[in-house]
Amino acid sequence: MKNFRFLALLSAWALAVPLARAQSRQPEFDNVPEQTLDVSVTGSGRASPRIAASPGLATTLEQIRRTNRPDTITEVELVNRDLTFKDLTRVDTVDGQLVMRPGGEWINNGWREIPAEIARCVNAKHIVITKHRIAAVPAWLTALPALERLDLSDNDLDIKQVRFSRNRRLRSLNLASCGLTNVPRSIRRNRALRQVVFNNSQFTVFPKRLCRMRKLETLGFYGNQLSALPRAFRRFKNLKAIDLYHNRFKVFPDVLCRVPSQQVLAFSYNRLEQLPESIGKLTNLTEIYLRGNRLTTLPESMQQLGKTKLLFVSENAFAALPPVIFQMRNLEELDVSANQMKKLAPQVAQLSRLKLLYVSSNPFTYPNYREYTQLVSSMKNRGVQVVE
Repeated sequence: MKNFRFLALLSAWALAVPLARAQSRQPEFDNVPEQTLDVSVTGSGRASPRIAASPGLATTLEQIRRTNRPDTITEVELVNRDLTFKDLTRVDTVDGQLVMRPGGEWINNGWREIPAEIARCVNAKHIVITKHRIAAVPAWLTALPALERLDLSDNDLDIKQVRFSRNRRLRSLNLASCGLTNVPRSIRRNRALRQVVFNNSQFTVFPKRLCRMRKLETLGFYGNQLSALPRAFRRFKNLKAIDLYHNRFKVFPDVLCRVPSQQVLAFSYNRLEQLPESIGKLTNLTEIYLRGNRLTTLPESMQQLGKTKLLFVSENAFAALPPVIFQMRNLEELDVSANQMKKLAPQVAQLSRLKLLYVSSNPFTYPNYREYTQLVSSMKNRGVQVVE
């Protein structure tokens, strides 16, 4: 949980992302009559027993086909679960003896095209079609007038076959794990977009055409191969969070510090060795994630980050707590676990609002271990949860 708190700001569905993440839910639908559907069909077309569907929610294509009121469907969730295991076990002869070499792979039997029946759902606000083999996105899909959220993650999209229509309602777009190396040109038609997710893709260069979409608030680029951001990135005047976990940044992009609207900095598991002093300009940051880098200290300018409540810098190379941390008076959660600290600085007790402190997996060596236990005990006595 502590590793991915920032995903709440990256939206409930993203990061679905990651991030991954389905949750059972009972959506509310106004003015939609209850209905009981006779049949539920899996993605492969095999019938399952009679079920009662949640009003407004369609989880199978058969539900859409059979209903007389497709206009009452406000959510479509078609997640492919039709997988076949192909046994590739073989037997070899080694030194005259039979040796079994087990093996196998899962075959995805999902759809190759988006079913045309979905076009009947003219009042669908949320559409999720994931884990199939879809390559093309027809223009009619984003032309659905009520569409606000579209999730096509875990497909095999061909960027040349992706067509987005102009839609003034579409706010969220998830194209994670689709093998993309760039964003479709037609994405610019959707000026109302607030969130786009390209997690676990193949981006080596940040797509500049996104920088023209100045209303974007959250960006998901978890698990790509980015190492820099373009100068045009500063055009994002409303950006609140960008997920750059698991990329290839060796140098912190200074242009990121020219977007002061950011509230969440998610830069864990890169190759950063230091941060620029200009990071102090990001005075709206409330959460900072820098786990799994190569940092040995933090810049003094971070004392200007008075709104920061969460700082995760575990799995770095700190030999001691950076002094600037003691000036971040509003910290509530601090993770400095898995560093190279031999002592826990007593100044950490000055953080009067601290509620949670992670210090495990450090090579603490105290000549008098009582010094450490007294410090930890004093913090626990005032209500700080210390994870050792």
